Amino acid sequence: MGTDYNLSPFSRLLRPVHPLTVLAMTCFFCFTFLPLIFAEEIPIRIDGRVIRVDEAKHLLVVDFEHPATGEKIKKEFIVSESAGFKDFKKLGDLKPGDLVSLDYLDYKPLPKAIYIIHIPLSKVYFTHQEVAQALVKVKSKT
Repeated sequence: MGTDYNLSPFSRLLRPVHPLTVLAMTCFFCFTFLPLIFAEEIPIRIDGRVIRVDEAKHLLVVDFEHPATGEKIKKEFIVSESAGFKDFKKLGDLKPGDLVSLDYLDYKPLPKAIYIIHIPLSKVYFTHQEVAQALVKVKSKT
């Protein structure tokens, strides 16, 4: 009997692979892992009024109106250490009743605020609701 030198454990790896197997594995990789690799979190922006601030716990509670439904929503946010602030220096500078524009990422259990803009009342000319009502009136006249 002759000796078969092709009994190496790696000999199966060196055999030609069927093209459909290669195609199936490529599709599996592309549809399973690539979306995870290239997924980017898209921040959501809301405009609202500060209800409560807890600087020690990095919490901010904002009351806002849902842009599509008009429903009043009160939402609590974790403010990250790396969050950006505009027109104020620290979270404790915000007071209940202040207007803010807030960018956040929809994390669980609490959304994470990543950028907060304090809107001074002297700069507010019209609310979003007033602008929307004016546009509806103009549209209904045409």
